[in-house]
Amino acid sequence: MRISVKNLAHIKNAEDIELKNFNIFIGKNGTGKTYFAKLVYFITSIKYKIQIFNKLFSKKTRYHFDNKSDIQFTSEEQSEFIKEFKNHIKSSFPDFINSKKELFKTFDFLFDLGINIIDIQYKNEFDTFEEYSSFVTVNFIEKLFSTIESHYLPAARANYMITYKYLFDSQFNNFRDVLLNKSSTKKISILPEVENNFLKDIYRVNTKIRGELYSLGAKIEKNIFRNGKLSIKNPQSQELPTYEYRLNDLKQNIDLVTASSSVTELSPLIMYFRYKIINVKNEMLIIDEPELSLHPDAQAQLVSVLVEAVNKGLKIILVTHSPYIIEVLNNHLQRHKIENYSLDTKLKNFEPINPNQVGGYLFEDNTIKNILDEETNLIDDKLLNSFNTINDIYDDMRDVEWENTHA
Repeated sequence: MRISVKNLAHIKNAEDIELKNFNIFIGKNGTGKTYFAKLVYFITSIKYKIQIFNKLFSKKTRYHFDNKSDIQFTSEEQSEFIKEFKNHIKSSFPDFINSKKELFKTFDFLFDLGINIIDIQYKNEFDTFEEYSSFVTVNFIEKLFSTIESHYLPAARANYMITYKYLFDSQFNNFRDVLLNKSSTKKISILPEVENNFLKDIYRVNTKIRGELYSLGAKIEKNIFRNGKLSIKNPQSQELPTYEYRLNDLKQNIDLVTASSSVTELSPLIMYFRYKIINVKNEMLIIDEPELSLHPDAQAQLVSVLVEAVNKGLKIILVTHSPYIIEVLNNHLQRHKIENYSLDTKLKNFEPINPNQVGGYLFEDNTIKNILDEETNLIDDKLLNSFNTINDIYDDMRDVEWENTHA
């Protein structure tokens, strides 16, 4: 998918940004990285497309269900759907991020999907129109967008993991207040759309469902936590699930609030790998600041797990300020270059990733720049410039000290 945007926060104009399977967004604070990542989230999430599909194609779908016939969507119909969907996202975006509409008066975006005729064969396995309509909707969106579902881990995810029960109570009480007072102006949700969806995922987790990346959740626990693992208890009653940290040696659970910050930061990712990512090749995971509370070694371990997830089919976007994450990803890209060489065990077990799957983007000068070097097939790590500047200042001061103490 290629996306172009105009006047999105500090992004005045950015054209033809191609999203790959593993995407890195870097840049200074306030350059529009999170805004753009959230736009991608809304574009790739199925929940914002269902209403548009039903509005445009419910009668057509009903006809083919009644006649038990295959259904075809022309390029003109797909273009109409894209236009309606784009207008919906464009008009709703300020509300989704809890911002004033005046700030987005001139905001616009386009995305290129490569439209082809979509054919969906009729199946006799559906007893009701609702079942058939859901089947057609998902197939239409999958064929047009390739990504059906997106998951967004916000930068404040650790706080939500600790306070989700209190937030749920606040949401419920707010909803009850709106119903009782019949208020038409007060919002039911107290959180922005992305954060609210994330909160719902936390308290709607179903531990009876085993996700396709379950083993990668265990790998994070083994390689980064080392002395424990995430425990999720689904209640028998209507209560919310309980998230705890289980200590391997003591065989006891402790509250997440008393666990290390790395545990609370990574617990949501483990939960998604275990139970939420069901159809890995049709899903996208967006993580805002994955480096939070992680030692550089832990960041390296995390990137390795994410590379493995991408190689299994998951699409990923990382919004980051960490040069460690960029450099580790470059190591995985470099590993791909020596794929056919004789390697020692250490390098042989290092997961390679094809540069064709990777996109590196710098948010700077009110635009978005591609920083994956075409010659080296590595990401030009602009974040290292800040580290080099810090080192240069230290070197200058050390020179002053040397000149004055050895004069």
